[in-house]
This record gives sequence, structure tokens and C-alpha cells, in this order.
Amino acid sequence: MKQVVKYAALGVSGVVLFKLVAAIFLPTLAMIFGLLGLTVKLALFAAVLFFLYSIFRKPRREHEVEIEVN
Repeated sequence: MKQVVKYAALGVSGVVLFKLVAAIFLPTLAMIFGLLGLTVKLALFAAVLFFLYSIFRKPRREHEVEIEVN
């Protein structure tokens, strides 16, 4: 009978410990995935802006500069 009580106590303490770890770990994991998603969104937005900038900017005219020495 004492063995059953030990196993039951071990099972209950394991479930309680699992619930505590899940309560701490899962919100942290969700925050990490949220920040990763935000980073990807900002990088995509910056890439689109750079693409549009490179399409619509005026091309530079390169002039040769002649320097006269007297």
C-alpha cells in the first residue's frame, strides 16, 4: 500500500511541476515567436521600400571632370 501512495504522490507532484513549467515556458515561447514574426515583417517592409526606391529613383549622370592646369 505504501508503494501506491509513493507513486500517486510522485504523479501528482509531476503534474503540478509540469503545469508550473508550462505556465512559465509557453508565454516565453509565444513572445519569442511574436518577436521573430515582427522582425520578419519589418525586414520585408524594408526590402519592399528599398525595391521601390531603386525602381523610382532618377539615374545619376556621371560627368567627366576636366581640370586645366595653367
